[in-house]
Amino acid sequence: MSRSKTIASLNLGSSTTSVVVGQKSKNQTLDILGIGTNESHGIKKGIVIDIEHASESISKAISEAEQTSGISIREVVLGLNGGFLQSVNSYGQVSISSIDDEINFEDVARAVESSKKLNFQQGNEILHVLPRTFAIDGQLGIRNPIGMSGMKLEVENHVLVGITPVIKNMHKSLEKVGIKSDLDVVSIVANGYYSIPSQNKELGSMIVDIGKDLTSIAIFEEGEIIHTSFIPIGSEFITQDIVIGLKVSYSDAEKIKIRFGNADPTQISDDDTFSLSEINPYENRTISKKYLSQIINARIREIFSFVLQSTKTPQKDFILPAGIILTGGGSNLTGIGSVARRVLNTSAILFQTKNLSGLTDQVSDPKFSTNLGLLNWYFDSITDFAHTGFSNNPKIGTLGKSKRSNGIISWIKSFLP
Repeated sequence: MSRSKTIASLNLGSSTTSVVVGQKSKNQTLDILGIGTNESHGIKKGIVIDIEHASESISKAISEAEQTSGISIREVVLGLNGGFLQSVNSYGQVSISSIDDEINFEDVARAVESSKKLNFQQGNEILHVLPRTFAIDGQLGIRNPIGMSGMKLEVENHVLVGITPVIKNMHKSLEKVGIKSDLDVVSIVANGYYSIPSQNKELGSMIVDIGKDLTSIAIFEEGEIIHTSFIPIGSEFITQDIVIGLKVSYSDAEKIKIRFGNADPTQISDDDTFSLSEINPYENRTISKKYLSQIINARIREIFSFVLQSTKTPQKDFILPAGIILTGGGSNLTGIGSVARRVLNTSAILFQTKNLSGLTDQVSDPKFSTNLGLLNWYFDSITDFAHTGFSNNPKIGTLGKSKRSNGIISWIKSFLP
């Protein structure tokens, strides 16, 4: 598959393994051709813990996507998510090499390369190097340095790294069913670039992806990503609280959460109830919906409290004037937006699809936002310097031949007349 044709995105969630097949249409919409899902096994907090079970889930999701799309899938854009990922903002600088002091792409690449010298533990690999801003001779806030004049070029990047053996185990799970990863992308980064409107990314906004056992966040300012974080808590914890609070089975608690759950007790009257017999014919207790909501609210507030803490770092307290986007399967809970607004003290809206054609209704659920983000990343060629192959000598520096360099080529072309 090439970027001008068709690709499938693969999201290995702890609850659901999902595959979405898409292509870029002539009018530049993302044309959705097929979808496949299967209950996840062998995957926990974004990590493969059983290759055999994980590959079985992948195989079933791939088969369903092939049936709905009529396309044979051999390569995917693979989403990475979980605590095995780390991020840092790095800095680099170089002297301008040209005789006329005009900055060219080789200068930019050398500056970025100098910022990659980071002290991560052995066994980690760089996944993304995303330029945030440049400075020329101390002049800050430069976005397009190519063609400008100066003596010194500085760059600030957002760098994401992952533990190599964890990523290899994901690849092994794919290979077991005859699939390979054409591109590995950190899910929350791709999700944020797709889900947050451009104006919101400029002003300052955050995406919060609530999964089964993991909540991921990404913060954007001035159009670029500046912070990512992974919190090991998700909607599964709400289900467990319902098990304890109502003394029901886990499967019944999940059904209760989906059917009757509301994260905001202020939206429910004191006398509103439901019967457990609607979930389980062997139960006849009557449950207060307000009590159920209070159970859910306590855990949701805790999740958003952790999210709030992640916006406060030793370097900076992030301000989010454009609010947050809630996505992931856990964001489907009624009343979650109002709780987020109160805890985070900013506006909060639910994920909405955009620029789609084809099977749009089938991917409108927030649980598919990661798949859509991965497809968008692949086709839109987001600028990523992780896989450049530039030598320190700009005269012999060359781009790597991988498709992963396409984003940089597009970035260069955007500055040319």
